[in-house]
Amino acid sequence: MSGDIQYINKQNPELEFTTKNTGFRKQGTSSMAYPVPNIRIYTNGEKNSEFYDYQGNLVPKGMYAFKPNS
Repeated sequence: MSGDIQYINKQNPELEFTTKNTGFRKQGTSSMAYPVPNIRIYTNGEKNSEFYDYQGNLVPKGMYAFKPNS
């Protein structure tokens, strides 16, 4: 599956990101029965996928970490 994702973090906006044409799937077999399953995203796994940081800058190769820039 692929789609667009917008992650919003009200406590720390520097961790926010937006993606276009990002690959994702349900994670693990035990979580399949949960009302809200865990989702695993692949920021560099889909052709023509784009990944943007909280400032709207394109992130090369989808390389992103949940930590603010120092």
